[in-house]
Amino acid sequence: MARAVRPDGLVAVSTWAAEHPFRLFGPMCETMARSGIEQPYRGAYDPASYSISAPYLIDLLEEAGLRDARVEVATVDSVWSNVDEEVSSLLGTPSGPLVSRLPPDRQPGVGASFAERLQPSGQGTVTVRTVSNTALAHK
Repeated sequence: MARAVRPDGLVAVSTWAAEHPFRLFGPMCETMARSGIEQPYRGAYDPASYSISAPYLIDLLEEAGLRDARVEVATVDSVWSNVDEEVSSLLGTPSGPLVSRLPPDRQPGVGASFAERLQPSGQGTVTVRTVSNTALAHK
């Protein structure tokens, strides 16, 4: 990105924030690993591989020759109307096809295992807070 951006151009990068729990994919990764489902790619079930801390992100941008790097933290709550809806989001991940290929009698067990790691509200909705580090830097 640093090589391709114009002089005085702006580079923007957003990553999951390593400083905060990975409340969405952490439970998914744990479920998949404990269910014995093969990783769709190396490191897929390691939640730490999906996030970068703000200081490290700034270091990466500055090492790339960018300047005035700064990080803003963004917090977003994703809300599902019930646990089943949230569990179905598992199928939209790179592991989804692997779950879909399981024998039909094993698939509900994976969903139930994931559901156990979620924390529904008293109304039955599931809210998952995600926190991102969004960095901006100039060339």
